[in-house]
Amino acid sequence: SVLIAVVLKTVCGYSQTHISGFVKDVVTNERLIGANVTDNRTFNGSITDHNGYFNILIDAPAKLRISYMGYTSSELCIDL
Repeated sequence: SVLIAVVLKTVCGYSQTHISGFVKDVVTNERLIGANVTDNRTFNGSITDHNGYFNILIDAPAKLRISYMGYTSSELCIDL
């Protein structure tokens, strides 16, 4: 199966940005609990909550890696 992350909003601060969104299964549209979301540049990370939502602090531009057991990992480029 394939993962998808949807970025819902950004809050910009001094050189760092909060990104929030959710992770879901592309086929079933089911939001995934406990998916890992990691900034490959800073190694900051987050885990999705019981609704599939995450919030992570990044230094833009960033490449987020989304992984979940049993799924193919995905990468998402963020350039603000």
